[in-house]
Amino acid sequence: MPTSQKRTAKSSGIRAPKHERSQRSFELVLDTTLELLAEKGYQGFSLTEVSRRSKVLHSPAPGAP
Repeated sequence: MPTSQKRTAKSSGIRAPKHERSQRSFELVLDTTLELLAEKGYQGFSLTEVSRRSKVLHSPAPGAP
């Protein structure tokens, strides 16, 4: 889904970032994720690759092992 189509927290079930820079990063990661899934499918998908392509650092969720 291109960034031109606005996502909402209600429609996606994800809490949207409040700060502009975070919103841009969020949209970039989502767009990159969709592109990578379309290109390589689920088996070729990795958060490391999303991070590399989008140039947004990947960090584990709080409390993740």
